[in-house]
Amino acid sequence: MRKTWDPSSYSDPSSHLTEQVKIDWKINFSAQTISGSVNIFLKKVCSGNLNPNIHLDTKNLKIHSVYVNSELVKWNLKPVTVQALGSCLEIVPNTPSDRYDVKIDYETSPDSSALQWLKPQLTADRRQPFMFSQCQAIHARSLLPCQDTPASKFPF
Repeated sequence: MRKTWDPSSYSDPSSHLTEQVKIDWKINFSAQTISGSVNIFLKKVCSGNLNPNIHLDTKNLKIHSVYVNSELVKWNLKPVTVQALGSCLEIVPNTPSDRYDVKIDYETSPDSSALQWLKPQLTADRRQPFMFSQCQAIHARSLLPCQDTPASKFPF
């Protein structure tokens, strides 16, 4: 049974809890995208089902591949039902485990609501472009697949 319910998130931290996130990004200023990977270290906290699927929040992300504990796994990006919430990334681990290292190779969209892109002429020295992020409310899901809910706090 789901213990934590957040109407603005597809994730369930009462099933799998994010303990840490590691990111490896390449920023493309001309395309206004970030590509790379995120490793999400999850701890299984649910009881009952031996291998429940992992659910993460995403919005306007292009998912290339998903690995769980170094094994390529099946995944499904569910259709958008509420535009503001994006899509649920459902991940199916191959093997039950108490801990999962989920690696997702992906790319953001120029439409990412978490990212703001400034042209060089809009910066102080007018020489280099600048990008910054604002992930509050529910915008982190447009920067990386994650448990985008206040019920999940993690270092990165």
